[in-house]
Amino acid sequence: MSGDYNADGKDDVAVLYNGGTSADGKFVSSLYTFASNGTAFSNPRKTWTSSGSFNWNATKPTSADYNGDGKDDVAVLYNRGTSADGTHQSALFTFASDGTDFAAPREVWTSTGSFSWAASQPVSGDFTKDGKGDIGVLYRSGTSADGRRLDSLFTFVSTGTDVKAPVKQWTGSVI
Repeated sequence: MSGDYNADGKDDVAVLYNGGTSADGKFVSSLYTFASNGTAFSNPRKTWTSSGSFNWNATKPTSADYNGDGKDDVAVLYNRGTSADGTHQSALFTFASDGTDFAAPREVWTSTGSFSWAASQPVSGDFTKDGKGDIGVLYRSGTSADGRRLDSLFTFVSTGTDVKAPVKQWTGSVI
């Protein structure tokens, strides 16, 4: 991902890294940043490591300034799997930047119905022009009666501290 994580006016690079599993079998993930000085990038610096079990294989990250403090943050759409009744379970976490490191992920949304992580592609941008980054998700919704793929666009609008539940903005066939 890219973003200005230290608020110096230059975009940096953040990488969510798969650290494998710990000795006790928990998933380990880390967040590294490469700070830009305008002509080159610093060596990678670890800015967060999971303390519990955060499975890299269940993440889809994106980046923007979700709290409006001038520093870009990281958001992760997370796959919580499928319940016994077949309901797809997803969650959205944000990692707030303090300019040097990232706070531990904070869960800001959990699906209450079926929301398939595998059918989702998140992106970020300030869709409401309020100075806070929002999250958009292109979602594979199914197939139309005439056999065309149907997609939907959902937005998660930032409140500065959380995100509002997703709102479906559009459904149709891209082709």
